[in-house]
Amino acid sequence: MQIWSNGFYKSPEHKVIVNEHTRRISIGVFFNPKLEAEIGPADSLINSENSPQFNTITLDKYLKEFFSRKLAVKTYLEHMRTEKF
Repeated sequence: MQIWSNGFYKSPEHKVIVNEHTRRISIGVFFNPKLEAEIGPADSLINSENSPQFNTITLDKYLKEFFSRKLAVKTYLEHMRTEKF
């Protein structure tokens, strides 16, 4: 979501906090685009005042690169940025 929104919506770190007094609800959301689909900021969010913060690549390349990296917090998200901060 952070890539598609060009940084407007932030991707939160996945963190589970157990509460013994209330029930926890989990909702799975699945989206299955074609491997040729492009992952990148939405064109409607890019203009002269808002340059793209993330590179655009195909889903196939994104998945291959994402799963070939060691697990680290948001490592691949930062890898996708147009400028490294």
